[in-house]
Amino acid sequence: MGREKQLTKLHQWLTAGQRVSVWGMGGLGKSELVLQYWARHSQDYPSGLIWLEAPEEAGQDIVVFGSNCLHLEPSPELPIAQKVDRVWAQWPGEDRVLVVADNLNTLDDYRLVEKFLPSADRFCVLATSRVRLTGLKELPLEELSLPEAVELLERRSQAPERRSWDRAEAATLCQRLGRLPLAIALAGSYLAIDPNLSLGEISAELTARGLEAQYFQNPDLTVAQRGLNAVFDLSWQALDPPTQRLAALLAMFAAAPIEWRLVEKILISSGNPTLDQFSLRDLRQTLLRYALLQSVELPEEGLSGYQLHPLIWDYFRRQIPNCLDQPARQAFVTVLVAEAETIAYNAPLEDYEKARASIPHIAEVAETWANDLADEDLITPYTGLSRFYEGFLDYQLSEVYLNKGLSLSRRRLPQNHPDIAAALNNLAVLYKFLGRYNEAEPLYTEVLLILSKFLPKNDPILAITLNNLAELYQVQEKYKEAELLYKNALDIDLKSLPASYLNLATHLNNLGGLYQAQGRYSEAEPLYTEGLSIIRQILLPDHPQLARHLNNLAGLYQAQGRYSEAESLYTEALAIDRQSLVSNHPYLASHLHNLGFLYRSQEKYSEAESFYREAIAIDRQSLRPNHPQLANHLNNLALLCEMQKKYREADPLYREALAIFEVSLGTGHSDTRTVRANYERFLQQLNNE
Repeated sequence: MGREKQLTKLHQWLTAGQRVSVWGMGGLGKSELVLQYWARHSQDYPSGLIWLEAPEEAGQDIVVFGSNCLHLEPSPELPIAQKVDRVWAQWPGEDRVLVVADNLNTLDDYRLVEKFLPSADRFCVLATSRVRLTGLKELPLEELSLPEAVELLERRSQAPERRSWDRAEAATLCQRLGRLPLAIALAGSYLAIDPNLSLGEISAELTARGLEAQYFQNPDLTVAQRGLNAVFDLSWQALDPPTQRLAALLAMFAAAPIEWRLVEKILISSGNPTLDQFSLRDLRQTLLRYALLQSVELPEEGLSGYQLHPLIWDYFRRQIPNCLDQPARQAFVTVLVAEAETIAYNAPLEDYEKARASIPHIAEVAETWANDLADEDLITPYTGLSRFYEGFLDYQLSEVYLNKGLSLSRRRLPQNHPDIAAALNNLAVLYKFLGRYNEAEPLYTEVLLILSKFLPKNDPILAITLNNLAELYQVQEKYKEAELLYKNALDIDLKSLPASYLNLATHLNNLGGLYQAQGRYSEAEPLYTEGLSIIRQILLPDHPQLARHLNNLAGLYQAQGRYSEAESLYTEALAIDRQSLVSNHPYLASHLHNLGFLYRSQEKYSEAESFYREAIAIDRQSLRPNHPQLANHLNNLALLCEMQKKYREADPLYREALAIFEVSLGTGHSDTRTVRANYERFLQQLNNE
């Protein structure tokens, strides 16, 4: 089973006269390690071995061993302690003796045995325990390395004799079993019975039944005397009720590292007057002492947390119904909902990194504990998860969670509930960003229909929805409809200040963008500048939203031929993007492209091409293959290549851009028509030359 380093340390410490405790959670193979040690080093103990297994009978077992195996006969009338001393004193020979005290799984077990242990240097004492024992040199036993785990599975399952064997699949199964030697040995022994049984079938049963899987219940006696559940039962029974409740609470989290601050918040939220942070720490220490909880590093640098072994997590989770009432579960869900609420839309990358450690546990609420969510919190976990994954450009997962939140809200809430409207809006925003305009429009329309039934006509939420639909109409070139909705949104913003101050800045900027798209520059500039002034006042100087306002005003200056002013704003926007966004964010690509476009206008072709190509590389990483932004950037790079007479490079760029626009916007869209005209002119020019 490997463990070479541990066996070496064990021998060094024992032969140096130190008492050693091999400790760790059940199933790690502590007794197996001692057997391996004896098989390897029995010659180093010429005077023999004594193995003690029942702590409460330790003294009597030593006396009986002395009588039966060493033919020592202490006087019957002596107290048990003196009989034991006589056995040690009369032990034959003068060489080393290995004294093994196995399964000292509580501190009381150790106290029962300790008083009978020999003091002479020739007796080398080795204990195994699930709890840390003071006064002994500790040899902590951890899970097997992945290569060791796979080797154990292959040996136990007789892999060379099986019809098929996939090492990658075996490694995945070992990881799911937490690389726990007992679990792997039981699964391998079960596989060995039937050469037709596949790793996939074993994994499927683990998914469906967890610790109730058949191969954990009826062990091969050559592997263990007990099934895995029975092994864990012994540790569970050693815990007092408050520690058991903490263990069950930890199992409500995902099988992932846990920030302890979340556990403390749940304690405060539950209102338990008998448990403060100090007694909670003591309970945590008990779980650590029994190796049922592990200290781990969290993703955020400098932070530490705690994690349950995956099979211990499964065992503790099965205790939740008996240990935690509904208020306790509600406290857990409430705290994780609050965590989800801190995840903002389009936040700086640093904010998403801070949330990373909470994400598996928020997902656990969304996937497992949704029935415990209060109606007012239904969509919050799903919205937070969607924002997080969109921040890291995982749009597929973002969409999955938004759809799950919408589906849950439709099942649980009245037909026209505002949270249904919020869920619809979030999904529509994502679809619009992804260029899926036909899917976004009916969602926005339904949102407006719901909101108009219960919101006052000047509510800021209504303004946001009007703006969102206006943005969609703008990209679809429905300019009149878009302008009307933008103005309606601004009218609401002005009537609901100061609550809508940020919305006002955004909506001013968007109406400015509409006017710029129509060539109405003199009307666009005051809207842009007013919106930018507001943003500078209320947001941090490295906020991504500030970068977008700077970029938009720069675009207007460029259109007016004010290149110096435009370059300054573009450069400031890019500096913010590089600091606050992931390195392959679509907004960064857009702003890189815009600065490239400025340089092209100034005939700085080399600089322009560099920015264009960087933007396209980001587009290909972060956007779907037929996104309009990619097509626009390809078209402009094609034009630049054409200007430099790089015709072989220009041709495939034009063709790809046109194909994308035809799919995403349709053949009649102005962008599609523009690229088609560019390509036709390019081909005509080639023919003429």
